[in-house]
Amino acid sequence: MAQSVEKQTGFCLSERLATILACPDCRCGLDVDVSEAVLVCPTCERHYRTTPDGTPILFARDSEFSEREAAFCDTATGPQEVAPSKRLLSVRLLPRTTPYRLTKNAYDQAMQAIPEGMILNLGSGMRRPDRDPERWVNLDIRPSANCDIVSDAHWLPFRDNVLSSVVSANVFEYLRDPFQAAAEIKRALQPGGTVYLNVAFILPLSTPDYHDRFRFTRRGLLSLFGDLDILDIGPSSGPVMALSMVLDRLLDTAVPGRLPAYAIRWGTAWALQPLKYLDPWILRRDHQELSAAGFYLVARKPA
Repeated sequence: MAQSVEKQTGFCLSERLATILACPDCRCGLDVDVSEAVLVCPTCERHYRTTPDGTPILFARDSEFSEREAAFCDTATGPQEVAPSKRLLSVRLLPRTTPYRLTKNAYDQAMQAIPEGMILNLGSGMRRPDRDPERWVNLDIRPSANCDIVSDAHWLPFRDNVLSSVVSANVFEYLRDPFQAAAEIKRALQPGGTVYLNVAFILPLSTPDYHDRFRFTRRGLLSLFGDLDILDIGPSSGPVMALSMVLDRLLDTAVPGRLPAYAIRWGTAWALQPLKYLDPWILRRDHQELSAAGFYLVARKPA
């Protein structure tokens, strides 16, 4: 297990991670000031603070999230629990959005192709991968108990050519500039490193807080990562799944009353659930991918 530098306040950073971090503004390596629980850039002399739990906050000056740094530094990052009533309604009673795993083989292929080194989970949310956990770095735009680094995908806080892989699921839809984020991923990837990306094409808008901006086709993904060696690319979800999500949003919006709307959504969701298993069959017959509702990509940076 990697050694770490730590402070009683909770500041803890593995030496393996400390060696690959960089200032998101000038790309210079960062020095660790344990006594002050900060990371210091020796070139531009920026001081990057941490949350009370010790998570580094590494926003570039131009990041749209940089103004949140002060609030994050003053707020403990305990686990974000969902209220029991919401958990009961949204998780236990409504069926899974996607009961099939069209991307399983592609994801396994990406994991098997990863060289030795650190793996970035870009837009990690509350999930932590259970495969080789010591190799994963969870990055998100807001702190949580699951987050290792608080930062922005448009200015990744890593040195050049240091990551063995980048995994990102349902994140590029929310980025201000996907091309800039893709360039950052390719910069930070080591030669031979892999990218696994999963994006939506047909999906209702998320809440305003998530700044939903983009949808992607196969050609859209190739526009972002076509200069890499493409190992695999294809549909990640099908038309029945897309129909169920759009219909769920329609019913939630159009039916008056919270309980009547939920009751109708519940019945409709379960009625459509068996039909979702038609998606893999439909997509196998749809050679032009005209019915795809999302896409995945596996690519490798040329050595």
